[in-house]
Amino acid sequence: MENPLLMSFDGHRSEYLTFTTASSPRDYELVFDPSELQPDRNYTIQFNPSALGWWSYDSKEMILEYFASHGKLPPPEDSSLKCESTNTVSFDTRRDLPQPPSVDVSLSAPSTLSLSGNPPFEFSVKFISHATKPITVLAERHRIKATESDFEILEDSISTRVAPDIIDDGDIEGPWQREDFLRLAPGVPCVEQRILNPTIAHSGLEDLEVDTDYTMRMPKSSWTWWSYDDVDEVMQYAGERGSSMSLGYAPPIDIVCYNEAKFHVVQQHCIDKLCHGAETVQVCN
Repeated sequence: MENPLLMSFDGHRSEYLTFTTASSPRDYELVFDPSELQPDRNYTIQFNPSALGWWSYDSKEMILEYFASHGKLPPPEDSSLKCESTNTVSFDTRRDLPQPPSVDVSLSAPSTLSLSGNPPFEFSVKFISHATKPITVLAERHRIKATESDFEILEDSISTRVAPDIIDDGDIEGPWQREDFLRLAPGVPCVEQRILNPTIAHSGLEDLEVDTDYTMRMPKSSWTWWSYDDVDEVMQYAGERGSSMSLGYAPPIDIVCYNEAKFHVVQQHCIDKLCHGAETVQVCN
């Protein structure tokens, strides 16, 4: 005999019921049968008002113990709880999964990196979505930028990677935070301004050598994406639970950066500066 579905309410803490169209639902999931739905239609899910029976027991376990020993639930309280929906959920049906849109990625950086860190080595990464509508992507940029794990540096003469130590492939499990998601509007650049500091200990740049040419590039990765849900909706159904399995998504977007940034390493960066009339001097940082 299957255990009955129970919910616990403690103050203002939320409780969820999870529905799934999966053929093998988990123990805590209720089956939503889509077999009667037609493709290329719009549907709305609405919860009908109902009255819920309730118990003032200390925990679900106590009620389940009673159910296990008596084969039925204990008598509920005399009054019932009025339950009404505060919103509806609309969705479109498709005959096939939507194909992932293309996202252009470009990398730009200075031509010189000073191991002294002055001036800072400032580079940028730009993303442009070519989807027809705004999309939400699980890019995890906050964590990736903190670990500098989305690019690699190769020594030009031997084509060997010298930094950093960790390369992220975009396939990391949650739990996620809101800053792990991006909302991309069609054709609107999303630009990250970054600084690479070789003076920081354990930066992964210890093997860079003076008077040597290097290439910075971004290896291929992938993004999970949603075509209609905004960041708050995705966070509600996926991020807060630490699993995107509670919200279906299309095949991932391949993130490929087709350009590279080449730079030369110096110990100190020298710049020409005009001073004292026509006299030109070099200032080394």
